[in-house]
Amino acid sequence: MSLRSITLLIIFASFLSCNNSEKRKEKKLAPSSSEEVSIVIQKSKNDTLNDLIQITQPLPGQNIKSPLNIEGIAKGYWFFEASFRVELTDENYQLITESNATATKEWMTEDWVPFTGTLQFPKPKTKNGYLIFYKANPSGMLEKEMSDTLKIRFQ
Repeated sequence: MSLRSITLLIIFASFLSCNNSEKRKEKKLAPSSSEEVSIVIQKSKNDTLNDLIQITQPLPGQNIKSPLNIEGIAKGYWFFEASFRVELTDENYQLITESNATATKEWMTEDWVPFTGTLQFPKPKTKNGYLIFYKANPSGMLEKEMSDTLKIRFQ
């Protein structure tokens, strides 16, 4: 099993073990400056992943094929340098392909920012899979990692 697969499984297990989204947000979004911390604490009390990123294309459970166009909106702090990583895996979380989604408007804001992306991929061996949208984390610190997962079906 590759290091990437092990890391993905650890992140996924951590995500599943969090029953309280408030704790998950405080853990995953803890920024470094005191000004940013007060913003996160204020927002973390009621925020869910839907308050940070919303995928409009494809929809959960939708049949997909290559090339796959991805669209949605995310809060500006989901991006770094106007992009974030998207992975496509099979139902066993084996990586099929990855790319970046890119902001289509100004991303240096706390407001919603539209994004798009395209994934090219070969026909997978499984019928189902996952799109994983990773919050940009230029620090590389595990405690600042966050992702949203969308279950999809392959045509």
